[in-house]
Formats: sequence, C-alpha cells, structure tokens
Amino acid sequence: MDVEIMETIRKLKHLFVFLLSGTVFLSCNSADYSSSIDLTKKHSVSVFDVFSDVKVIELETSENTLISEIRKVKYYDSRYYIMDVRSQQIFCFYEDGRFAYKIDAQGRGKGEYHYMQDFSIDVKNEKMLVLDPVVQRVHFFDLKGNFLRSYDINSDNVLGLIRVYPFQDSILLLVSMTHENLQFYSLKEEKIIYSHFSHDLPSTLHAFDPIDHVYMFEDKVLFLVPLSREIVDISAMVPEPYFAWCFGEQNNTDQQINRLLEEIKIKQQIPEYITLPYNVVGKNKILNHQIMKSFENERFRIAAIEFDDDFHFVVIDKTENHTVIFNSFKEGILLPFKFMQSDRAIAYYEPETSPEEIRMMEKRGMLEYYVSRNFKMYLPEIFHEDCRKIVENHNPMTDNPFLVIYRFKE
Repeated sequence: MDVEIMETIRKLKHLFVFLLSGTVFLSCNSADYSSSIDLTKKHSVSVFDVFSDVKVIELETSENTLISEIRKVKYYDSRYYIMDVRSQQIFCFYEDGRFAYKIDAQGRGKGEYHYMQDFSIDVKNEKMLVLDPVVQRVHFFDLKGNFLRSYDINSDNVLGLIRVYPFQDSILLLVSMTHENLQFYSLKEEKIIYSHFSHDLPSTLHAFDPIDHVYMFEDKVLFLVPLSREIVDISAMVPEPYFAWCFGEQNNTDQQINRLLEEIKIKQQIPEYITLPYNVVGKNKILNHQIMKSFENERFRIAAIEFDDDFHFVVIDKTENHTVIFNSFKEGILLPFKFMQSDRAIAYYEPETSPEEIRMMEKRGMLEYYVSRNFKMYLPEIFHEDCRKIVENHNPMTDNPFLVIYRFKE
C-alpha cells in the first residue's frame, strides 16, 4: 500500500476517534441559540411550497413484471429501478411506466446473488452495484441488466452490511450496522483498505441509525454521524466538517445519549426486545429528538426528525433563506422522505395493513404508534385528473404498485 493511502488512513483514524469520543466538529454555541431551529414551532406548509409538480406513474403489469414488496427505488437516465425484496429482483421501467427489463439472478452460481440487500447506480461508469451480504460480495451489472463480475469483501470484521455506494474511481463505500459503520473497499486491490467508525455498542443501536447514513450532494459524499447532529464530508475519505443541525434547547446532551446506550445494553438481554426511537424520544423520555434522515439538494436542506412523540420535518429553503417546521403538509400527507434524489422524491402505493401485521404490531406494543400517526404519502386530491384516474382504477390485487413522483421546486 503506497504512502499516500497510508497517510489517508492515519488521518481517518485520528478524525473518527475524535468523532466517536464525543468531540463535535460543528455545533451551535450552547450559550447562543439565535441561529438554532425551534422544533416546537409549527408552520402551515403546502406540498407545492416544496414541490412544483406531483404525478403518478402506472407501472406495466404482466406475469413477468409483478412486484411483491418494494424495498428501494432509484431514478436515473429516464428510468426507474425498483428493488423487490420479496422476489429478490430488480425491475427497470421507462419513465412512462413501460417495462424495460429485470435482474433475476438469485442462486449460488457465477453471476448470481444469494440475497440482495441493496443496490446503487454508478452513474459515472454506467454500472449497477448489487450488495450480497450473506456471502460478503458486491456484484456488478451493466444498465441493460447483464452481469459483469463480482468482488468478494473477504473480511471477518465486515458484518451486517446494509448499503453499497460507488465512491471513487476504484473504491466502493460500504455501510454496516455492526462493528464499523464505514468500509472502504479497493476494486484494484480487491480488499478493504480502511474500516473505521468502530463501536462497541449493542446490536439494537441500529434502530437509532438514520434511514441512510450516506447521501450525495453535488460532488460531495456526506455522512450523518449516528446519534448526533453532525454531517461530515467524506468525499476524500478524510472526513471534513460540513454542517450540523442545531435545535437549541432540544439538542441531546452527552448525558442523555450515554443514558440511552446504558438502557439499551440492559434491555438487549431480553429475548426479541428492540428499543425503538419512539419509545425513548419525546416528553419525559431519554432523548429530546432523533434525526431519522438528512438530505440536501441545490435549493433545500431537509431533516426528518422524531420529536415530541411525532414526526417533524424541517425544511430550509436556501434560495429564499427561510426555515419551516411541520408534522405534515396542510393537504394531510407526510413529506415523502424515504427516497429523495436531487430533483425528485419518490413514493409508491402501499397496501392496507393486513390483520397479521396488526397482530404482530400489537404483540410488540407498536400498534398504538401506527394507529396514532398519519403515514399517508399521497392523496388523490393533489393529483391532476389523469393521475387521479390511475389511482381510482388501480386494483391492488392484480396491478403493480404505482409510483408517485414529487418534483422539487428549483
């Protein structure tokens, strides 16, 4: 390994230890909250204050294209790529909903994956990356669905892989739930060249991790540090200060976070017990808030936050220089924060909760949480007439889910 890489590794280790020890790169001054965001404020916000247009895409339905359970949706080059976690396939549809092709390669042979956990698109090299954590492998396909080759991660310390991203020309970024959060894998050397952000914490901590630690903005690769408000730029592998969400008196203290970790360590001894954010975030609970997702594009900076026993969305409009906080849009729907890209956010039709799922939630003490919250990501009233017809005519028993596309205001 050359001197430059070794120096990068040395700097990474030093800075990540800094982060893990509780040192904050960026933070609001504890004595001056004049620039902080007051989460107790509420604003009346319309869908069309954030998005310029909302439309529905009807996905072609046939025996060859049936989607069972959507795990991830990505848009690139006028196509939608949809990962079906139940059937272990990736479906590709054109922008108008016509079927293009699918990747259906579950198996144990060459060019096949054991279990597909995640995928991403390398737009620079026009390739698709498929994460196969069972055998610690990343598979490469071209954007026509043809298998190219596989890379073995080959590390005993790489456990619980959940995300894969194209990073630099010959490096992949892998995210795991255990041991080390960030793994940098060299395609040239075919091995992990650096893995850090090490922690010795209970396995249930991943319930408090953001939906996605890593997100892209312009030419930056940004990382939301777990159980913090800190976002660092890891574009050059060495993390650099980028941004910190600041909520004034609603910031979590080190004492609160330490108390949470101690409680999780105790309760993890109980079989099947998982401490979830809404159990410990809110009034008279351990944490004041928990950031579930952070996102940024050219105009907006967005955070989805658990606070005061409900979802809170913070939207900073960088163009007009103002900030709004709301639980849901005044139209009665949530901000579709799960799949957000630079120009759009994507939601999709989800069937009603089944009786089996209701019984499971009740058994785990989660039913009241789901019943009390509005999980709607769309309503027919916000669509144009042609899109409303698609929704009205949709048969969930026979038709593929439809996509709902929210285009960000420029």
